Amino acid sequence: MVVQTSFTKLFGPPADRASNRRPPIFWDWKTREVGIIFLPICLPLLLIAAGLSVPWTYVRKLVTGHKERKFADRMEANGRAMSWDEFQVTIETRQGTVIGEYLSMKGPFRLWWTPDDVPNTCPYKWDRGHHFAVSGAEFQPFFQWCYGRFTSPESGTARRVTVPTVERNGLKRKLCTAHFVSIISSRTMRAQRPTKGRVV
Repeated sequence: MVVQTSFTKLFGPPADRASNRRPPIFWDWKTREVGIIFLPICLPLLLIAAGLSVPWTYVRKLVTGHKERKFADRMEANGRAMSWDEFQVTIETRQGTVIGEYLSMKGPFRLWWTPDDVPNTCPYKWDRGHHFAVSGAEFQPFFQWCYGRFTSPESGTARRVTVPTVERNGLKRKLCTAHFVSIISSRTMRAQRPTKGRVV
């Protein structure tokens, strides 16, 4: 009697080898598994890291909030602040362009308004197929151009919009109906110079 092995079992991993495989003693480069010797060391470190992440996130949020309030006061002193009521009018009448600025992929997020028609005057590629900024080399010139011309605290001309806390939940829906572009203006991006020429 001939016992035939199925096609999937013939080319798949041997069941006995997979079930009898022992965990690595130190480190398995193929499976990226931690060895049993390092487990007593790694487990407490992971628990400590998890415990510290909660207060660290809270402190970071407080520090970021304080910096953003100081920035808002600075923009108001420079005449570059816009109230929510003013902003509502520009949204309804579709005046100018709303710019959403991410200082990093994790925030903070700033909202700006300029009377300029950014999409039609920008010399660089800006359309990403959806509303919100995505990090990519092809969009870096647009991010740099927008920052230098509109959102920079020193050289920009756009006005920072004060968003009330009660309006934050519905902000994304409101921006989807506005004349809106978004940028990422991280420190790394700001340190680079935009390339010359029109990219469309």
